[in-house]
Amino acid sequence: MDPYTFTGSAIVIGLLLTKEFTLDEQENIGNWLQLIGLVVLTYATQAQTIESNNGNQNNGNNNQTNKDDIESLQKAIKRIEEELNKIKKESP
Repeated sequence: MDPYTFTGSAIVIGLLLTKEFTLDEQENIGNWLQLIGLVVLTYATQAQTIESNNGNQNNGNNNQTNKDDIESLQKAIKRIEEELNKIKKESP
């Protein structure tokens, strides 16, 4: 399906759903559809990452890539912990 038709169909379906459901039901359906989209995107991203890493194994860079990824995640976790501690200190 071309992008114009694909996007247009989503608009039409979305507008049709607004007439059929209450505001609470619309919000629940919207959140549910967003969750489906996020699951699909997360799956696709992880599959691409694995595919990319498999290509890196051929170059012998996979171990260093894994170490770099772990270090990046540890730094991010440390920053999150610092921010949470700041928030805790500022809270009454």
